[in-house]
Amino acid sequence: MVEISSYIPEKAKIIGLKDETRDIRTFTLEEGGKKAFFFEPGQFVELSVIGVGESPFSISSAPGEALGLTVKNVGDVTQAMFNLKKGDEVGVRGPFGTHYPLEKMTGRDLVFVAGGFGMASLASAVKHALRNKKKFGRLSLYYGARSPDEFVFTSEIKQWTKRGLKVTRTIDNKCKGWKECVGFVHEAMKHRPPSKDCTAFVCGPPRMIDAAAAQLADTGISEKRIFVSLERKMCCGIGKCGHCLVHGKYVCRDGPVFNYEEAKEVME
Repeated sequence: MVEISSYIPEKAKIIGLKDETRDIRTFTLEEGGKKAFFFEPGQFVELSVIGVGESPFSISSAPGEALGLTVKNVGDVTQAMFNLKKGDEVGVRGPFGTHYPLEKMTGRDLVFVAGGFGMASLASAVKHALRNKKKFGRLSLYYGARSPDEFVFTSEIKQWTKRGLKVTRTIDNKCKGWKECVGFVHEAMKHRPPSKDCTAFVCGPPRMIDAAAAQLADTGISEKRIFVSLERKMCCGIGKCGHCLVHGKYVCRDGPVFNYEEAKEVME
């Protein structure tokens, strides 16, 4: 049963704004006067702008930090958000959904695979893993984008590398000045394959998710240890509107994080 608080937004104040790219911005929110926000990596919230509407957003901050939402300006709600400034208030419901099960992966190597804006969902898991690095084996990130100026969390990734995260970045096509990998992210994994004993977490556009997860499975990783986030299908957050109902599963309620064995049916 859904609690009544799942329907009613809590007031949250914008306390930080950071432009990641020309059309992606990270909003830091203080909810109910409390800076700490508790959730599991991979979950999401519903954010509302008064008089405009409501949309679901993955959480990009680490558990226990102020609520961080990394938002791409693609619609009415996000356009309204981009017109807001520090001190303005929005509404927040949540957190909702399943999460990346990091707590079950003690001792394992962890591999994070992001395509474009999918890094927003995985950032929380990466931060949490780095904070608890002694619990895990090697930590790796494969991150693909169309071009160098479309990578998000650029400054954070430099810090993550210094803290022990092995990062492989790749862009779709060659461009002047780029000295890292070229090609799609699943192709980068072919050239620099992860450990067969790792657990992988994947988020990005649907085609990228399918290609990356299939490549991980071809490497020998069990489909039950490949977790994907199907966040793009979400709507109301509580399984009431039916927008995300696919093959008997509500992505917002039964997901957005599924293991790849489960996700293949939903993705079809």
